[in-house]
Amino acid sequence: MKKTKRILIFTFFFVFYTFFGFLISGNCLIKPGDIFPEMSIDLTSYKTAKEYLKIKKGKEMDISKIDADLLLIEIMSVYCVSCMSQAPYDRELFSMIENNKATSGRVKMIGIGAGNNFREVTKFIEEFDVLYPVFPDPKFEKYSQIGQVRTPFKIYLLKQPDKKYRIIKTEMGLRDNVEATFSSIVDILEGRYSIDKDVEAASVEEKEMDQSEVETLLRGWLLMRGDSPDIERLFEESGSTVFKIGSKDDMFAVLINRVSTCDVCKSVRFIYMMDRLGNVMDIIPIQLSKLYNETFTELELNRVKTRLLSRNVRENISFDPEVDAITSATITSAILYDSMNKGKDIYNLLIEKGFI
Repeated sequence: MKKTKRILIFTFFFVFYTFFGFLISGNCLIKPGDIFPEMSIDLTSYKTAKEYLKIKKGKEMDISKIDADLLLIEIMSVYCVSCMSQAPYDRELFSMIENNKATSGRVKMIGIGAGNNFREVTKFIEEFDVLYPVFPDPKFEKYSQIGQVRTPFKIYLLKQPDKKYRIIKTEMGLRDNVEATFSSIVDILEGRYSIDKDVEAASVEEKEMDQSEVETLLRGWLLMRGDSPDIERLFEESGSTVFKIGSKDDMFAVLINRVSTCDVCKSVRFIYMMDRLGNVMDIIPIQLSKLYNETFTELELNRVKTRLLSRNVRENISFDPEVDAITSATITSAILYDSMNKGKDIYNLLIEKGFI
């Protein structure tokens, strides 16, 4: 009976999100003309990075302290197929910059691995012969300062008289004309590039889910539990939407809608339910996909649930990509776990707003 019920639940949600399509999206927080936000990088294990960036001491530093007239930042993920394809292009660009008198010493390049730890970044550098330093960002903290952007995402920063960096332009997606990029860099250095305040940072249009569609999923889940399909939208926080659901117990549902750190991957969308103590009760998949945008199988979804259900959102849930990631879905897995770990902030807001 339980097995039959489980199959019916999975079939209901599979059919639902098969027929409701979504567009891959982005929500960039920066734009040309802005001063780049304060962002600290960890230099503990980067001796070569210190030499390249001309940093004499310190374990951490703000990006604004990097001594360069023009700084290029590549937001990437080691599991992004386009980022892998981009590596030879960036290697050639780096060599052109270092070997040209007009740019050598004046232009620097760094990368930020969104959702990637030190081990993953180091492996990527070695495998793809990356010549510039790439800094890990396992908790998506630096990535979140940029906004939800698909990768690869390149940011051009020009040093100002006050020593801060101003964003000149951004580029999203795979690029293949290294000569054109290098020419653009020289133009910026020689003042032949003006900032157009009306040009938006690279992003992709998004078709949001209607609240009625989300409520359909939640009502289906409640009815299968034998509960009353009562749903009340409470608030939104950092891209998450929080609902009060059911009538039997104090239960809450959190809708997660996050862009994948990959320019050809579908967004990560799911709902998790928790009780008033913060215990995770269930996860409803809306759009959880892997390589070639194939949907998670029931077996893979159950593996995720085995790891996350009955955990408390107030406690940190560790994520080891070599152990916890679904095969060919490391990006989705990392975002899923990171979203669950941000549940503590949601729970605290529920208390602060008087819902718990």
